Amino acid sequence: MDIDYKKGPVTFDPVKDLTGFYGNLPDGRAHNVLANDESGFAYIVGARPRTDACRSGLIFLDLSDPSNPTSPGCAAADGYVHDAQCLIYKGPHTKYLGKEICYGYNEDSLTICM
Repeated sequence: MDIDYKKGPVTFDPVKDLTGFYGNLPDGRAHNVLANDESGFAYIVGARPRTDACRSGLIFLDLSDPSNPTSPGCAAADGYVHDAQCLIYKGPHTKYLGKEICYGYNEDSLTICM
């Protein structure tokens, strides 16, 4: 799609311009979304309500097929996650080398997921 920015705002067509859509959030809203390009996953944090099965914890999204994002699950143990960082561990401990580790920053704790 070529965009002429001199013409002003662009309205995107939800069918023609959309690669994929994930519509399974508890009420469709979240605090933040982050992605890890190395793993092909995105993470939704702070999805409401806190009474949902994921308790507003990290919701994992597999983006290996961008036209069909899926969720293999969530990390609900510590409840609400406000922000997070996910990365591939590069050492020095060989036990975790190459594994993805997510740090979930919560109201009263730090959640570490692998």
